[in-house]
This record gives sequence, C-alpha cells and structure tokens, in this order.
Amino acid sequence: MALFLPVYGFAQSSPDAHQQDLLGQGHIMVGVNAGGGYGSGPGTVAHTTPRIQYFLKDGWSVAAEGRYVNIGPHFRYFGGGLSTRYYFLRSTRFAMFGQVGANYGQRSYGRREPTNPYQTLSGFKGTAWQVNAGLGAHYRVGNRWSIEAMVEGTQFQKAYLSPYNSGWQGSIGVNFRIK
Repeated sequence: MALFLPVYGFAQSSPDAHQQDLLGQGHIMVGVNAGGGYGSGPGTVAHTTPRIQYFLKDGWSVAAEGRYVNIGPHFRYFGGGLSTRYYFLRSTRFAMFGQVGANYGQRSYGRREPTNPYQTLSGFKGTAWQVNAGLGAHYRVGNRWSIEAMVEGTQFQKAYLSPYNSGWQGSIGVNFRIK
C-alpha cells in the first residue's frame, strides 16, 4: 500500500499555476468555436458558437453562448443559451473538459410543402430548443490565450417538417482571458 501513495498523491495534485492563470476561479474568458459534422437529415452541419465564460471554481465554468447552425441547403438555426464545463486532467498546458448546454432560438426552413410541391416554405419559421453534450481538449498557448478542440452530440427539438433532430459535430476554437 505504501508503494501506491506517491502515485495517488501525484494523481490528486493540484494543476500547475500556469493553467490556473486561465482556468482559475473568478476568471472570465471569451471564445469562439467553429466546426461541422453530420445530422440525421440530408446535408452536413456547420456551426459557429461565440461565448463568454465565467469560472465559478477552479476548473468549473458557466458560459453564455450564441449558436448559429446551418444544416444542408434547407435548415438554419440561430439561438442563445447557457452551458457549463468542467476541466479535468489539468497539467501545465493541457486540460480535458466535459461540457453540457442548452440553447433556445429561431429556426427557418427553405423547403417545399410535401402536400403541395409548388408552395415553398422559405418563410416557414419557428422556435426550437437545442441541447448538447461533449468532450474536448484545451491547450494553453500563452498567458491569456488557449486553443481547443471538441466533439459533441446535439439534439434539436422535433418540429414540423424537420428531419434534423440530432447529430455529431467536431469543432476547433480559440479563447482569450479578459479577467
């Protein structure tokens, strides 16, 4: 048992002070992610997500974020919401994180009505929820700058004429600590 104490102590040690410069309690970061993937409907998914992130505790943050999603040639979504992240496996420059969030926003379609092929639905709009959960990697590149990569699953609220209700996306992003 005494042989495992040094390993256990190292695994539970606090992260390097440099990583705390970015991920420490009370800090504020702004960032943007862009990426793409596939959905359950036709076409590929492209999204952009700007956010402002506040650290409640060391390694745990909440964020207000916007989200623009474009799926294939027919579906657009613009929303805003909240997310939370927990950074684990923190080292001098590298950290892994898990994120969950929800957004509420406006969706629009550019499709044809299935019962009348001459009637377009380009003005067909409504509101929808989107929830997401994912895992990511964060890399500190300077005193205030970091880059990240994330994979997330998303789920849209089912709506009339919407085959686009779920999908997987990858993204890359950049962050800047403002406080």
